[in-house]
Amino acid sequence: MRRFLLTFLRLLAYDQPVDGCVRVLLVEDEPDIAELYRVELQRAGCVVTVAQDGETGCELAAGLQPDIILLDFRMPKLNGLEVLAKLRADEGTRDIPVLMLSNDRSPIVIEKSRELGALEFLSKADTTRAQLSESVRTHARPGNTRHTSLATPQSHNGPLPSGTLRGASS
Repeated sequence: MRRFLLTFLRLLAYDQPVDGCVRVLLVEDEPDIAELYRVELQRAGCVVTVAQDGETGCELAAGLQPDIILLDFRMPKLNGLEVLAKLRADEGTRDIPVLMLSNDRSPIVIEKSRELGALEFLSKADTTRAQLSESVRTHARPGNTRHTSLATPQSHNGPLPSGTLRGASS
């Protein structure tokens, strides 16, 4: 049944040509927060799929091949760092841009996110919906030509230099 649902989601949300859209996978276990971000990103022209735990997030990332992943840290089954490590270890998902989105701003979590290749660490408490949309525009991979209006032509192969992670307060 789970495989059927993943296939159905893929056909419904991603395989239909949607000009000018960035395909976002939001991995967030809090339904209210997920809905807030989903609505904002859809207003910005994104197609958003939500995974409510880390394990499902890994499965959807591999199957859907989104243009960008927004990843919470504290989640059931696999935490955000475990998900990020799995994504980076898999040849099929290692090049998908990932932004961490969490209220856990401990230096260890931020540093490990950076080491594993997160492009930004966004604090939920300090990041506005507009800033989130801008980060998606900035970092979404431009590889799929039918989904290019929010993507930039930049390529990000690895973490940004130190000091560029939003929410990383001193």
